[in-house]
Amino acid sequence: MNLQESGEMYLETILVLSKRNKDVRSIDIAHELNYSKPSVSRAIGLLKKDEYVIVDSKGYTELTDKGLKVATTIYESSWYTFFIFESIGVSHDTAVNDACRIEHVISDETMNKTYYDWVRAYTLIDINVETEESQNKVFGNNINITNKENRILKNKENKYSTELIYTADYNCNAVVIIYNKDKKEICRNSRKLFAGYASFNLEYSVEYEKDKVYYIVAYLLPGKWNRYK
Repeated sequence: MNLQESGEMYLETILVLSKRNKDVRSIDIAHELNYSKPSVSRAIGLLKKDEYVIVDSKGYTELTDKGLKVATTIYESSWYTFFIFESIGVSHDTAVNDACRIEHVISDETMNKTYYDWVRAYTLIDINVETEESQNKVFGNNINITNKENRILKNKENKYSTELIYTADYNCNAVVIIYNKDKKEICRNSRKLFAGYASFNLEYSVEYEKDKVYYIVAYLLPGKWNRYK
């Protein structure tokens, strides 16, 4: 299989799905990409033939080391370009869409120049380890839901989570609120975040009614718990 944009997209999708739920099936990939199951099955067969993925006896798909390397490169290049676009004022939706297009064609030279030189001031941090706040205010303060199609994810413990990504010049608090269609708050959760940028999942327990409409809002609040102030 000549691994072009479509093949890279499948590998990246498998990687993203595996981050949400360890087990990935063809039907999960079909739902994520809005493709037919026969189309996905054919693509997975080709990826398997070229040793990018393995499929076990139960039908679960897993990336090989070869496939993981490609998927990680595409996934990271998408986020790097997204950060750059948003930081210079491109709207969120446009930044996401453009980054998804560019991730498949960007050269190593351009990637290295933009990331290692332009983004050198940024540090991808461990959100569980406290770090000193930026003195130069290079990040800007922003929080976004990473997956517009599946904003609320259900895990095996019958709890729910939302994947978010943020940038912040100061230690702060992330707040996520769930509203019903009448704009009544039904759930909220928050967590402390350190200055820098990172992605994380915020979990919460709430009872959803099937086929009902819900709204999710995420924002940052200044943190008053910072020992550096």
